[in-house]
Amino acid sequence: MGNPPYGRWLVDHPGITPGTFREAAAAADELVVNGIDGRNAVTALTAISDSLAGKVLVDYAVPFIYDPEVEHPRRRRGGPCRSSTRVTPAASASRSSGPCPR
Repeated sequence: MGNPPYGRWLVDHPGITPGTFREAAAAADELVVNGIDGRNAVTALTAISDSLAGKVLVDYAVPFIYDPEVEHPRRRRGGPCRSSTRVTPAASASRSSGPCPR
C-alpha cells in the first residue's frame, strides 16, 4: 500500500530524468505546469523566469500558507481556480498571486 521509495520508483520508470526546475522549464516546448508549493513557488518561478519566457504557465500551486481552517477555493466556489498566461521575465517578477480568491 502507498508509494514505493523514490529510488525504487525511479528504477521502475527509466524514461524519467530528474532535473532542476530550470532544466524542466527549459526542456518544455510550450507548456509548463507549476505544482510547487505556494510558499516557494514565487521564489522558484522568479529564479527561472528566463526559462519560462514565451511559454504558457499553468499554475496549480497550493496556497501560500496552509491553514486547515480556511476553505480551499475549489471547494468554496464549486470548481477549480484556473488561469493561464504567457510568461516573460519582467512579468513574472511583478506578478501578483493571480485571479484566484483566498
